[in-house]
Amino acid sequence: MFCKNCGAQINDNAKFCPNCGTSIPASAQQSPQEGTINQPAQPQVQQRQAAPAPAPTPANSQSYYQPAANYQAPQQAYAQPQYVPAPPTNGLCIAGLILAFIFPLLGLIISIVGLVKVKSSGEGGRGLAIAGIILSSIFMVIYVIIAVVTIVGVANAYDAGVFDIDTYFR
Repeated sequence: MFCKNCGAQINDNAKFCPNCGTSIPASAQQSPQEGTINQPAQPQVQQRQAAPAPAPTPANSQSYYQPAANYQAPQQAYAQPQYVPAPPTNGLCIAGLILAFIFPLLGLIISIVGLVKVKSSGEGGRGLAIAGIILSSIFMVIYVIIAVVTIVGVANAYDAGVFDIDTYFR
């Protein structure tokens, strides 16, 4: 006897095909009549229908294409970040910031000159020059206030007779 599914020869008393595991009906297990030849059953081949073609899309609409399951995206090599050195800092800007604390008028002048040079040359230090200008202005105002308060205080003390200035210059 032969399996109807795979066509393999099987024992007449078998209930399952040893090749494919298909169960054998009880009517096929009976011995065939003499004079008949058992032909192996031909396996059934299923015909596949072609997939319908996708509908055409207008040129202005987006198509959401799904790649095949085994598609792998190409590997992208990441470039190393390139070190770009900062432009050199203008020395006048540094000097103007330092002099803003000690000699505010000189610090203001040098900071302004440094800011003009930074704009024309493309060097670094613009923030230092602006900070020098601001700090020079603040310290000049503070120094002027201190000078005025000192002069007024000395004048009031002299008018009040607290000390005689002539005693210091003899």
